[in-house]
Amino acid sequence: MRPVLLLLVAAAFTLSGCASPAATGATIASPAPVPAVTPVPAATPVSGTGNPDAERVAVVGDSITTVYSPDFPRGRLDPSSWVNRILDEDRVFAGGWAVRGASTEAMAAAVVPLDADTLILLAGTNDLRLGVPFRASAANLAEIANTVGAERVVVSAIPPYERIPGASEKYNERLEALAAERGWDFVEPARGLAEGGRFRAGMTDDGVHPTAEGSRLLGEAMREAVWPVLDAFVDAAA
Repeated sequence: MRPVLLLLVAAAFTLSGCASPAATGATIASPAPVPAVTPVPAATPVSGTGNPDAERVAVVGDSITTVYSPDFPRGRLDPSSWVNRILDEDRVFAGGWAVRGASTEAMAAAVVPLDADTLILLAGTNDLRLGVPFRASAANLAEIANTVGAERVVVSAIPPYERIPGASEKYNERLEALAAERGWDFVEPARGLAEGGRFRAGMTDDGVHPTAEGSRLLGEAMREAVWPVLDAFVDAAA
């Protein structure tokens, strides 16, 4: 009798262990959903006009560039971003990266290779805020350029940073020297926004970020600085 009894006990134990939660009254939490991540294809146009010969322009920056863009890498730009002012049927947005508060180190860590003809870099304001030595900023900018892989690299002077008087001027001087050393183009589109090392009246609300009007002027000046010969030719032809 004992062997039979042991078999019955073992069978009962096995059945209770394999019982479904419904049969036992137990509750099992549903697994947390895994968020889907859709990367931006590096070689796929982000925005365009159907012109196969359009120049593909990538942009990397911080809040001065993105403002409050819903999805900057995919070309969903804030209407007041200066980037809107440089795009047309001959120049399309090839992607990039811009986040509020981003340092050049964060940019270097985030960018990916892009199918871009030209890269425009407007970066450094947050490095001043964080006290990053320029040699580190320079290394980060070089890494960004190498990663993106555009044939032409344009580095832009940053607008005034009024929280540390004189800091933006010194940074821009070093940036210009770095551009010459690296064979990059250096442009100063923020000159029209500044006077005596500070923003002109109506160009900022906080001494750091351009207003919507300031951003518009910045974009127009950026366009003229990056493509001066082409735009002069188009204006003359018109």
